[in-house]
Amino acid sequence: MLVQGVNNQRWTWLERLMVFFLIGYIVVIFLVLFGYQEPLLLVTGLVFLFGSFFVYVVVYSAKSDILKVNESNELLQKKNNELRKINLELDQFAYRTSHDLKAPITSLKGLIRVAELSSSPEEMRQCHEMMKDRLMSLEELIRDILDLSKNSRTEIDRVPVNIPGFMKQLIHQFDHSNGSVQINLDGPSELTVATDPTRLKMIVGNLLSNAIHYSDVSKERPRVDIQYGRAGSDLFISIKDNGVGIDDQYHDKIFDMFFRVSETSIGSGLGLYIVRETTERMQGALEMKSKKGVGSEFTVRLPA
Repeated sequence: MLVQGVNNQRWTWLERLMVFFLIGYIVVIFLVLFGYQEPLLLVTGLVFLFGSFFVYVVVYSAKSDILKVNESNELLQKKNNELRKINLELDQFAYRTSHDLKAPITSLKGLIRVAELSSSPEEMRQCHEMMKDRLMSLEELIRDILDLSKNSRTEIDRVPVNIPGFMKQLIHQFDHSNGSVQINLDGPSELTVATDPTRLKMIVGNLLSNAIHYSDVSKERPRVDIQYGRAGSDLFISIKDNGVGIDDQYHDKIFDMFFRVSETSIGSGLGLYIVRETTERMQGALEMKSKKGVGSEFTVRLPA
């Protein structure tokens, strides 16, 4: 609104200069016709002076407007690209969520039917365990969908967060699922930064969950090493594991929505997508290094 007001004011002055310019020409013509030689040179000089100024203002205004049009076109193109990306992701999201919701529900119905017909306690126990697994898969998918929604809808809320306490509390939540995986935490004992704790939990929680899920149990000491600290004005968190690793051919795809290396892969396929989207939302940076059979390392840098 302010820019539009400035433009309107500029063109108002241009119209006034044009009127003055035309009046000056009329005065010059009048002086020539009636033979007033003495003021002729002065008036002619003033007319040309204001005429030059008028031309300059016209050129400057036109240049300014052209630049604004170019900026608007670039912004419009950027918005169009973002909309195309959103539409593509929405189509993919609708298809995959309906598939991923339907599959475990169908499986649950089959398991319930088997349990109803079975008279074997052992078989019923196995059915119950499989039902529990399917429900946990559904719960994970729903949680990931809610995380996506929170990240896109809510504003970033930066509050003081004690990082050592935050990391220890988050690791504690994985005690029941880490099995034989040893989790090591390394960083300063005192570090408080201003960040969004909800989004930070989305990022670190998904990375830690992946590191545990894809640990290599064939190795003597499966482990996850977590480092944190300051890098300049940023908070950095590195999560490194000696798990199964990621093949080079998938490095450009693992952050895509619903991407799985195979149909037997664990999880919803949304975890790393959420990590990338949330990191970008917080204007941070994400780096990944991985080698199949050796392990993976994810490093996040966030403004703090």
